[in-house]
Amino acid sequence: MNWALQIKLLIATVLGTVVCAAAEPGEAPSGEERPGVSDFSSPAGAVPTAELDRAIRDAGDYLIRHCQTSGRFVYRTYLDGRQADLKYNLLRHAGSIYALTQFHDLTRSETALTTMVRATRWLCREFVGPVEGHTGLLAVWTRPEQLGHRQPWGAVQAKLGGAALALLALQRVEARAPDTVPRATLEGLAEFIVFMQYQDGRFCSKFYPDIGRSDSWTSLYYPGEAMLALMTYGGSSEGDRWHGAAVRGMEHLSRARITAGIVPPDHWALLATEPLLVSLDRPGADPARRGLLLEHAKRICRLMLGTQELSPDRPRHLGGFTADGRTCPTAIRLEGLIAAHRVLREADGELRRGIEAACHLGARFLLRSQVQSGELCGGIPRAACAKPDTPGNRAFNSRVPEIRIDYVQHALSAFIGYRHAFVDGKDNVTPREGGARDSRTTNVVK
Repeated sequence: MNWALQIKLLIATVLGTVVCAAAEPGEAPSGEERPGVSDFSSPAGAVPTAELDRAIRDAGDYLIRHCQTSGRFVYRTYLDGRQADLKYNLLRHAGSIYALTQFHDLTRSETALTTMVRATRWLCREFVGPVEGHTGLLAVWTRPEQLGHRQPWGAVQAKLGGAALALLALQRVEARAPDTVPRATLEGLAEFIVFMQYQDGRFCSKFYPDIGRSDSWTSLYYPGEAMLALMTYGGSSEGDRWHGAAVRGMEHLSRARITAGIVPPDHWALLATEPLLVSLDRPGADPARRGLLLEHAKRICRLMLGTQELSPDRPRHLGGFTADGRTCPTAIRLEGLIAAHRVLREADGELRRGIEAACHLGARFLLRSQVQSGELCGGIPRAACAKPDTPGNRAFNSRVPEIRIDYVQHALSAFIGYRHAFVDGKDNVTPREGGARDSRTTNVVK
């Protein structure tokens, strides 16, 4: 693919389009289907800092407001006011804690700090426990009856992704609020992740108390989550056992995908590759190993860029990474692309420029989708707009007003990553002037 041509197309598309000026054929106007959603539009280039900081503040404040006194988040809300069920997902709980640690680092919000501590203690108290028959291992146990499922959909199980995201989030909480998470808890989660890895580097996705490790179902994202958690926990230097496990895992993943010619849009692999490439960029490191991981990352980036919506005939979808206008896939791809952008070198300048242009459009897509006012301000709906009202589209359209914590936390992480990568200036988000709704977070910004 010619990235110079893609950059020109991206810029020409933004310059030639007034975003959200009108609904696409067969779609309801924005104001009718998502009240309070922004009509943000601006010329090509980086997103204005003020717009970005507002989006960061509002998304972080949404998560803070929707964390209950118990530490459990309000998992799902709806713009149309309908009542949400009580189903819950622990991986997305941990991901929300992780995003709040990023928000706290940027804003120094004490409210964010107390919120993520409360959410951490709930997770550890209710769901982190030992693995019978395996001394020193701790897992995040998914218990259907505790997670709002009226008809439990399966047995008690421990997911690789649950341990990985918990380790990733909890170690960051402990670093910012000492004595919140015991060292033994972090160590036990890391040991479980290594236990779930086979000799060839593959990771097993699930563990059941009665049968042990199981490959009956596999996750696209769990291996990347596991490798990032291990690298963040203590795998920054070669020879470290956590580093060794992460390198073996990424080598297997990269080689298997490149050999098969099938490289999926795995943003967690990109996030994990960043610290791995940094650790392998040292005297004495094997250049072939680094080259394999870099080639895998570049292929993921090219695949993602090739799926971005660029047509001026679909202004509501412009900058998104799916044809149906869903927001979360765009947010997670932005997270991965930004991580790759940080480690690509001058020799990959064309790809880096393509990533930067794509991130500008993708960030604008998320900004347009974010709720701007009301009780759900800061929320991110599932999709930018509804499809034409046909019987085949009604299931999709019924979920367009849905806001889940993972939609918000991934957008928040994407916004913060975008700010660090492409926006110069202040270290902290500045308080928003006026509006009592903002006081809970912005009054503590330093």
